[in-house]
Amino acid sequence: MSVTIPEEETLTGVLNIPGVNGFTLTNKLGEVLHSSIDEEEVNEFIAFLTGMLPAIGESAQLGIIQGAICKSPQTGNILMISKDNLSLGITTESRSRMHEINQQVDALLHWN
Repeated sequence: MSVTIPEEETLTGVLNIPGVNGFTLTNKLGEVLHSSIDEEEVNEFIAFLTGMLPAIGESAQLGIIQGAICKSPQTGNILMISKDNLSLGITTESRSRMHEINQQVDALLHWN
């Protein structure tokens, strides 16, 4: 089953999840399709992670990686969710419950 690009209002709904600061949606090539994040460096990092997750999964023989978390106690976290040809990088507050955010995003986007 192929995942289609969520509509803008659905993506914007991600911002209503407690603890979420912003998001960047990329395709499998790391091209930014939509973003609520103003910092270009963050968008570039999320695009980089989009390309790295498949490479890590392959080199570590883990298979397809559908999610990852980058944590920082000072600046917040990035939750990566990948499905088929799309990746969603979500910036969150440092003390956010990443598992709960992941579940809410999956329910909102119907990516589960």
